[in-house]
Amino acid sequence: INSFLVYGDVIRKRLVLNGKPSKIQIETTDLCNARCIMCSHAYNRGTGKDILESGIIGRIEPILPYVRTIVLHGNGEPFLKKDLTSYLRQFSEYHIHFITNTNLSIVNDEILHALRSYFIELNVSCDAHEKALYEMIRAGLNFETFVENVKRVRAACPELVMKMNVVVMRQNLTHLSEIVRFA
Repeated sequence: INSFLVYGDVIRKRLVLNGKPSKIQIETTDLCNARCIMCSHAYNRGTGKDILESGIIGRIEPILPYVRTIVLHGNGEPFLKKDLTSYLRQFSEYHIHFITNTNLSIVNDEILHALRSYFIELNVSCDAHEKALYEMIRAGLNFETFVENVKRVRAACPELVMKMNVVVMRQNLTHLSEIVRFA
């Protein structure tokens, strides 16, 4: 019913909506373990404020029965959040699935289980096809670890939609065909 109401709100261009949000975005952390040259984290690591511990869940709880998808994205690396999987379990009680952007530098058994159980899409940031360029662009990360983590996720989660996101910049512009083949 909510999907019908949302659709009606959109096609009628209503200023006052009848439907509830079916997709929301929550940033789990503004911290990142990389200092990518194209990102503000190159000079500002983030505040460390934890939105999930700010009381936000209680404030959004009335709409959670209508939400189908939560996008865990913002300006940080979501898998840095130590107790992220407990929040994912809590949200999944409402039959919510997740999408996130990640540099995929952190993968462990708990994250693999969460990806298998709760996620419908994983957007992986990678701007190079080889070690030297990758580590120059994504300072603080390791190319071999990234490649191994991609393989681990794909092996453990064969049905998960995985996309590779690339920031095109002068450093990688001449390598786009190789980056596509690498993807």
